[in-house]
Amino acid sequence: GSSAITAATCTAACVDWASMSFVARSCLPNGGIRRRRLHQLQHLWVRTAIPMGLPSERRCVNVAATMGVNAAPQLRVGLVGLGAIGSYVAQVLRDQRQLPQAALVAALVQRPRPEQPVFCDSKAFVTHDLEAFLAADWNLCVEAAGQAWVREHGRRVLTSGRSLLVTSVGAFTDDALHEELSTLAAGSGARLLIA
Repeated sequence: GSSAITAATCTAACVDWASMSFVARSCLPNGGIRRRRLHQLQHLWVRTAIPMGLPSERRCVNVAATMGVNAAPQLRVGLVGLGAIGSYVAQVLRDQRQLPQAALVAALVQRPRPEQPVFCDSKAFVTHDLEAFLAADWNLCVEAAGQAWVREHGRRVLTSGRSLLVTSVGAFTDDALHEELSTLAAGSGARLLIA
């Protein structure tokens, strides 16, 4: 549905800064890159993305430092829920064509699963244990589990300094919750993103 596509699009926006050098390098003849053009692309991205509350300008302007390096994925996703929205996001991350700089690290589900879900990367850690999920090495939590999860666990994600992308936007009809989570994010250096 549209919420699943929006969640995947927001996830993609979070890694645009990381993949920019790859795109620029691929589009120029012989794999070369003009430094001035890269800076123009970075400046455009900063002007359009930063007002939306996406990754910091510091990260954008440091993209050049990653050029030519075959680094590990820079966006490590912890996904909450593997229903319609979550399974779509997991498939996009597994595919790697749309988001080459992102990977699904862990997924939190309601009940134990006897085998790895087919739409998850084989290396992804799938668990029904909240503490094990929170201990995993991800830096962006994509919530696709419902408003109650946001209310009950959003604080723990943000106070750990990790960003939270919320798809269950109805949770923020509670203005006090939105204000509290925004304040926690600002205090920890994390970002509260709304799909």
